Amino acid sequence: MRKYIFILLFAPFFSFSQTQECATVPTQSQIDYLTQTRSARENWDGPEMIISLPVQHHIVRETNGTGGLDPNDIPIIMGIMNTYYANANISFFDCGTINYIDNSSYYNFNQSQESSVCGANDVTDVINIYYFNSVSSGSSSLCGYAYFPGGSWKNRIIMNNSCALNGSTLTHELGHYLSLYHTHQGSTGSNPELVNGTNCTTSGDQLCDTPADPTLSTSTVNSSCQYTGTSTDPNGQTYVPDPTNIMSYSRKSCRTFLSAGQYNRANYSAINDRGYLNCNTVVYGCTDPNAINYNPLATVDDGSCSYCITTLPYSEDFNNGIGSWTNTGSAGNWILNSAGTPSNNTGPTSGNSGSGNYMYIESSSPNYPSVGPFTLTSECFDLSNSTNPSLSFYYNMYGAAIGTLNVYANSSLIWSLSGNQGQGWNLVQIPLTSVGNTLIIEFEGTTGSSWTSDIAIDDINIIGIQQVNGCTDPNAINYNPNATVDDGSCIYPIVVSVTGNNLSCNGANDGSCSVAVSGGQTPYTYLWNTGQTTSSINNLSAGTYTVTVTDDSGQTQTTSYTITEPSAITIIYSVTNVSFAGGNDGAINITPSGGVTPYLYYWNTNPTQTTQSINNLIAGTYTVWVVDANGCIGTVLITINENISTTCGAITGVNLTDVIHDRATFNWDNMNISSCQVDQIRIRYREVGTNSYSTKTMGVPTGSGCNTSNTSKLVLGLSPSTTYEYDFKIWYCNASAVNWHAGGTFTTLPLCDNVINVVPTPITTTKTQFCWDSVSTYAFVRLQYRENVPGSSFSNIGGMGVFSPILCKEKNGLTPGLSYRVMWRTWCNPSGGPYRSPVWDGPVIWTQPTSVRISDSNEGSLLKVVDILGREVNPNKVIDNITLFYIYSDGSVARRIFFK
Repeated sequence: MRKYIFILLFAPFFSFSQTQECATVPTQSQIDYLTQTRSARENWDGPEMIISLPVQHHIVRETNGTGGLDPNDIPIIMGIMNTYYANANISFFDCGTINYIDNSSYYNFNQSQESSVCGANDVTDVINIYYFNSVSSGSSSLCGYAYFPGGSWKNRIIMNNSCALNGSTLTHELGHYLSLYHTHQGSTGSNPELVNGTNCTTSGDQLCDTPADPTLSTSTVNSSCQYTGTSTDPNGQTYVPDPTNIMSYSRKSCRTFLSAGQYNRANYSAINDRGYLNCNTVVYGCTDPNAINYNPLATVDDGSCSYCITTLPYSEDFNNGIGSWTNTGSAGNWILNSAGTPSNNTGPTSGNSGSGNYMYIESSSPNYPSVGPFTLTSECFDLSNSTNPSLSFYYNMYGAAIGTLNVYANSSLIWSLSGNQGQGWNLVQIPLTSVGNTLIIEFEGTTGSSWTSDIAIDDINIIGIQQVNGCTDPNAINYNPNATVDDGSCIYPIVVSVTGNNLSCNGANDGSCSVAVSGGQTPYTYLWNTGQTTSSINNLSAGTYTVTVTDDSGQTQTTSYTITEPSAITIIYSVTNVSFAGGNDGAINITPSGGVTPYLYYWNTNPTQTTQSINNLIAGTYTVWVVDANGCIGTVLITINENISTTCGAITGVNLTDVIHDRATFNWDNMNISSCQVDQIRIRYREVGTNSYSTKTMGVPTGSGCNTSNTSKLVLGLSPSTTYEYDFKIWYCNASAVNWHAGGTFTTLPLCDNVINVVPTPITTTKTQFCWDSVSTYAFVRLQYRENVPGSSFSNIGGMGVFSPILCKEKNGLTPGLSYRVMWRTWCNPSGGPYRSPVWDGPVIWTQPTSVRISDSNEGSLLKVVDILGREVNPNKVIDNITLFYIYSDGSVARRIFFK
């Protein structure tokens, strides 16, 4: 049987519009697939193992990397998913890092864009979850949608960021992905689910533990999560839906629950529909982090890496076109022009040189007011061999309504100007500091409040001083007097020192040595006289350790370190024995030496004593631990004896519990006191009237220690309905044993007999009644059935058991024409446990009919009707669900199950 632990999540994590709905609609091929497998889903009883499903998260942001779902929300989202679907034995895990899709065209997503954005980013055989700033289909705003199993088999869920954290929507869409219908599925069709549930397996969501749903909405569910509608089904019955079900269209703040049937169906789907999911997918792409198109999700390099190849100096006057510059802005394009712009009183009249081309933003309608960004992006420049690079260009920002011109280096703003700057070209020079070894320039313009806001640029130049890399330090062994930039390659004389930690305790091996190296050229190699080759060595004993360090240029140096150890801790003691029986005048005095002073003392007394000498002791064995300043421990066991003999008593408090047909538990008092310590206890028992005893012994062998504290013993293998006799023997340490005593008898319970004459009687083509006879008093009988096919699994009939005196039980959901077998076993304890019949009896095999004959025109006339005890009864006055026998004049007898 599957076990479900229901976890309810209450308050939603996020506020959102109730107008946003789920757009998941199963295709006909998906419906056909789910219909073909409906019987298997309905009868599924899956394993209790955890099914782990891989997830790839895709966060869509603006082109410049801003916006998008906060990546810190991903663990919260995974927590919500795992909390709900733990009830279905399903867990979700991240299959790789977050994939960021920086494209403003997809930031506000329409369903028509799905193949473009998702087709290029889906990871094969994992659940791909996409998070967009908004989601729409046509003009309708959506919270999200997913794909059912079957049909095209897409592993994809689309989410609106505003709905991702509300605790309901993503759980809802995962439900669709795992074959869960809406609870109102088909409610507007020709065969809606009925309130009385008679068609619950074929209509609605095809689950009988979710009530019929007329399609809930915010207008029919109030803020207290109560249904306020009045809709009725085709029978005229008023719907009583569940507004808390996650697969409904109730208020999202109300949706906190999935039923056991829904969890079972999701478990089936995870194993049988989505069993192909795995996290071993190969992703092709550029795997070089130094490339400008590096893909952090790629696992295999496909040769697509591209790099910056343009070096400085660089110049562009646009007289031969726009060169390698590209328009990347979402608002429109920079335009190549040579004369004045089309609008009066704005823009230049020619290029910066008085002739030639330039690039500009046209601000005429519809490009105002405040339209942007218009972005012009450069190719990638390699700055690895240039120092102090700088950017210069000319701009024209003439017009009464001029907007803003921004300049970015590697997506970082390095210059900005707004407003009318007068007619004419103006030079700007910008140092490019801290840009790294690669550079991409972006000119970003935004128009002003009217058409008089044309912005133009021309004559772009990027320059830098060519550098010579090398070692610039004259003290280095590889000094290069021609180097202009120190590239970190200087090699200095190698310097080696060794530090170590001495042993904390005598004979320990917690010493260590560590090498510190400066100078030379990395990497360094190490060779110790122990054969080890690491910079630090640990777990060392006392001795001298020598290391030779060699750098990458061939320099070597050897040095040593000696590890020492303290002397061992020894303990000398004197003992004063107890002078009388049960006395407490014993004493111990110890004198430690060795180790590192001062010492701490710990005795195994209660409470623990911490002095060098202890007094007022009773007889027994005492342990002292002497701990020195390094934490080293010396210990010794010291025994104090009584100088007189002691007599200890017989065992007391003997009683038996849990006596059933084949076992019993003996119980007795704890006989340990300060002067009488139990060494061994033995029980012997036998059937009354026999000669041979069986024994059970606690504390074996004798003399193994005064530590036997047992006060009970379970004895197995007894015979039912049998009287046994028993007695005890007890041994003490330093005292005489007490011979056999504390005797008594007990009788085991009778055998728990199984029921007999189990008869399956088909009632319909899908239902069979099982009846049996009782031969003795029992608590309950458990029946199990399965198809009469080798290797098929058993299922229970009637749950965990049918309690006496009920002698019949029906089983629904059987398959016409199939053969089945049934087996049974009784328990005589209503709580279960070992008091039960010895084995499972059976099997009895039967075949479900493909049809049931109600009457026969050739049968004789009815003489009388009797019950199972032979008493004549009136069938119109009997209780519901009883077996009756109809006796006819032709001698035939018909057994029938009577339903009122």
